[in-house]
Amino acid sequence: MSLKMFQKYENRKKVYLGITILLTLVVLSGQVRQVGSLNAYKRGKLCGIAGQPAEAIKELTTAIVLNPRFAEAYLERGIVYFEQKDYDKSLLDVTTALRLNPQLRQAYGTLGMAQRLAAQKLLDQSIVNLTEALNEHPRNSRALLGRGYAYLFRGFERDFTHAIEDLTRFLKMNPKSKMAYHYRGWVYLNDYEWERAVSDLTQAIALAPKPDADVYGLRAIAYEKLGKAELAEADYSRVIHLNPKRASGFLDRGCFYLGQNSLDKALMDLNQAIKLAPRLSKAYFMRAKVHLAQTHTDQAALDSRKAYDLGWDVPEEFIASVKKVPEKAK
Repeated sequence: MSLKMFQKYENRKKVYLGITILLTLVVLSGQVRQVGSLNAYKRGKLCGIAGQPAEAIKELTTAIVLNPRFAEAYLERGIVYFEQKDYDKSLLDVTTALRLNPQLRQAYGTLGMAQRLAAQKLLDQSIVNLTEALNEHPRNSRALLGRGYAYLFRGFERDFTHAIEDLTRFLKMNPKSKMAYHYRGWVYLNDYEWERAVSDLTQAIALAPKPDADVYGLRAIAYEKLGKAELAEADYSRVIHLNPKRASGFLDRGCFYLGQNSLDKALMDLNQAIKLAPRLSKAYFMRAKVHLAQTHTDQAALDSRKAYDLGWDVPEEFIASVKKVPEKAK
């Protein structure tokens, strides 16, 4: 081998050796970051348990910086933010955790509470702003409608009276408002005033320029509560006719059929709801109830497990009842 060829060979060896060392360092660096991230996560959890939220957030943030795809760290930090009533940050972290790992069941409960409380914070501020506007201009009909809507969605029992007062005042100024009848009917429904709910929602339907599935859905609930099954079924079916691709319509009618003990119809609707929305946890739980009523306990157990995995709070009594009922003979 000539000196020139030997030098070329040695240079290649040095290059390959350098690349190998570099790749090894990259791998080791990644492993070090993973270990560091896990240790920071553990410290963050311990700080959270010990009631040290600032330290917990600091450690969990370190864990996330070292491993940006660490779903559990986002979830834990979201829980700490939630406990500190920082609902916007909690919502962001929990949503990120679920995006990274949809199987994090604990995240669903926190997500729901964070969404509600973040929304409540906005509604509280909205009510304050609209009240100030009404103090300056008591006949500001838009402010009345907006505040009535905010009271409805904030949803405290005491809010229903305020919502009805605002929406009634608005309707005196705007007697042809489909929206106001819709909202007031919704308030009456939440306040267990079934007859009044039907009256307002029927008026909203009459004033609407085109059919509104949401109004029919609310009236269906009111009819069901009044024991008017045929009218309820007709309204639930109208909702599906207006929105045949919306899973919630099939879910609601399936629940209605289950309440009427029409198990085969309930099963058909719940199957369709799941087909349209495969992650709709309530649909799986309601279908589990149908299977249990049909004494198909194996299928009831599978559906209740699926509902649980998707975040539905399956009662222990239901699980116990599935175990007690013997499987129906095929």
